[in-house]
Amino acid sequence: MNKSEEALNLFSQGFNCAQAILAVFGDEFGLDKEAALKMACGFIFGARPNLTMIIPTPVA
Repeated sequence: MNKSEEALNLFSQGFNCAQAILAVFGDEFGLDKEAALKMACGFIFGARPNLTMIIPTPVA
């Protein structure tokens, strides 16, 4: 499986596009897969200016 197919596989498992790409190509920048997934999770809505992201607070 090539890197493009690996990224597509991660995306089809529910990861966002930034996570899928960085998880596969992150090793080229010294990132392990877990670190890459965590770093890229904030880009789920893309890098759009003036976008407010609402994160639900867990209820105890």
